[in-house]
Amino acid sequence: MTRLSFSLILDAGRGDSLRAKLVRGAAGVGGLKLLSLPIALATSVLMARTLGVEDYGVYSYVLGLVFLFALPAYAGLPPFLVREVSNYHSAENPGLLTGLIRRAHQVALFLGVFIMLLVLGFVIWKGGRGVDEKTHLMLIAAMTIPLLAVIQVRTGILQGFTLIIQSRIADTIVRPVVFLVIVLILFFVGTLTPFSALFAQLMSLAVTLIVVSVLLKRQLKGVSADPVFDDQRWKRSILPFSAIAGVSYLNSELVIPLVGMLASKPEVAYFKVAISIAILVSAPLTIVEATIHPHITRVFASGEKARLFRMVSLAGIAALLVSLPLAAVLIGFGQEVLEFVYGSEYSEAYWPLAIIVTGFLIVNLVGPSMLLLHATHYESDALVISIAGAGLTVLLCLTLIPEKGALGAALAITISKVARALAFRIWAQFRINQYFQER
Repeated sequence: MTRLSFSLILDAGRGDSLRAKLVRGAAGVGGLKLLSLPIALATSVLMARTLGVEDYGVYSYVLGLVFLFALPAYAGLPPFLVREVSNYHSAENPGLLTGLIRRAHQVALFLGVFIMLLVLGFVIWKGGRGVDEKTHLMLIAAMTIPLLAVIQVRTGILQGFTLIIQSRIADTIVRPVVFLVIVLILFFVGTLTPFSALFAQLMSLAVTLIVVSVLLKRQLKGVSADPVFDDQRWKRSILPFSAIAGVSYLNSELVIPLVGMLASKPEVAYFKVAISIAILVSAPLTIVEATIHPHITRVFASGEKARLFRMVSLAGIAALLVSLPLAAVLIGFGQEVLEFVYGSEYSEAYWPLAIIVTGFLIVNLVGPSMLLLHATHYESDALVISIAGAGLTVLLCLTLIPEKGALGAALAITISKVARALAFRIWAQFRINQYFQER
């Protein structure tokens, strides 16, 4: 039976049909994701056990905070670039393609450096009033901001060329491997601290940038044309994408900084551990989204409504079925898993873990709902839903975290994620049905 199933997958992946491309893309991205999961888990366990609850909480808080600061440098650019690069490449318009790529790099690099200087300036100013541990850590963490911005831009461009696997290799494999190697060296030398761990993050991002740059340079060898800049249209289009990215971040990544501000350092560590394991359950949907993003745009443009909805529905069902076994283990035996992997001091992360895993299961079933809106030129509608979802996330965090800590953060992120996913899916189907009726 296994041999027959494997043979069917191989047959489905042959040829140049959309189905074949999706199968190959999903298999490739899925393979990369499967390789990266044990690497990420090993790194998380090593750092959590070595640093302890207090220092791991401080490290997670500072890293989450700097990722928040970095967001304006590239917010909205990756999904926007996927759509526009895909369109220009399909239409064989090298002038606009070259202009878009150049402008995206200019914007990301300028904003990345500008935000980094702002953060460094604040840290230096605060240093004159006495430096605490978090301020000291921000000095090294701030330097990651320009690197993050350029990496995100180049990854989005590669995805727009439908180079799904290539776009994921650097960030999914190279970055975590380099980070783990440096962390292991620091561990054996006996110098693994929150500060040295952030330095390891900086080095891993630098190597990642080199790799993704080489991949992009190879792809652009055949693209030669004077750049044409359509700045006015790009500005109008990028604003909704940027706003969506910003509020989407508020729905997820902002939670760790909020836990750090509203609760104790151990609570940050408990939530970080819970989300680090629970993210494994969301991996199937992440793989599906990375695979079908450029294809959704093309199927929508071709007017195949039934095919579009079928693609998204099957993607959600597939993500749910793949994630169910792991989710069952984590919900049923999460306490034992946490104590065995991270140590008994992290056992309090169980209930946050169980709640987040349950939420991810529901979101997986709903499918790539937000993607369905902004890949079909309804990014403005996605923005409205995202803003409402961000407001709900912040409100729930402010209400629940002070009293319940990591458990409150888990409840907040789960409720808002599920509500947002359902709203995206329902509104996307309404909008797309309306579009095809008016044609």
